[in-house]
Amino acid sequence: MACRRRGGSRGLRLHSEVQVPCTERDPLMRPAWSDRIGSLLSLGLLAALGLSSWVFSTLTQVPDWVRASQQQTGPTAVVTEATIVNTGSDGHPRQIVVSPTVRQFEDGRALLVKPNLTSFLEEGPPVFATAREAQVSADQNEVLLRGSVIIRRDASADDPALRVETETLTFLSREEIAQTQDPVTVHRGGSTLYGVGMRLDEKANRLQILANTRMMLPESKPKEKRP
Repeated sequence: MACRRRGGSRGLRLHSEVQVPCTERDPLMRPAWSDRIGSLLSLGLLAALGLSSWVFSTLTQVPDWVRASQQQTGPTAVVTEATIVNTGSDGHPRQIVVSPTVRQFEDGRALLVKPNLTSFLEEGPPVFATAREAQVSADQNEVLLRGSVIIRRDASADDPALRVETETLTFLSREEIAQTQDPVTVHRGGSTLYGVGMRLDEKANRLQILANTRMMLPESKPKEKRP
């Protein structure tokens, strides 16, 4: 049996019907999950967005010793087994970027191979982001995660684990936007949200799943009848 309802939840605008497998015995749990998915997904993406902004400032500061001739067409520097750590005022790590290979180009572009990004939040578990590669634009405004992009956050005392999967994800630093046109899968605990295209606008405080939205929730166990 499928329950259908329209509309979005707080922080999440759904542009198509949400299709939720459910049972008549458990009608109350569904809206609560929908209400929280927008804020939780925003939290994960905003952490990655803040991390990408820091990656801009770190990777685009090309020291003199890596600068090469203007005629050079390849990377001006290749760093292997790179680990970049940003610490807070207390000395503890706030963001960590690990990549087996970082290529820096003369025009300011940077390419990270198989980046593993970690952002430590003030409260709750850290947010992790991985991809096949990350490309930092020459104008220092865009980070493109490409190839098996995964953003995840482990479960906490208040919320189950969260995992976002897509093929590409673009962060625009000045505009404070994270977006993709590719299919998106969001896992939260035992529930899953599917859609095509996603856009997070931090300035407008709005998260959109653009099309073909389906929400799959686990079947509730029937209550045992007492004799």
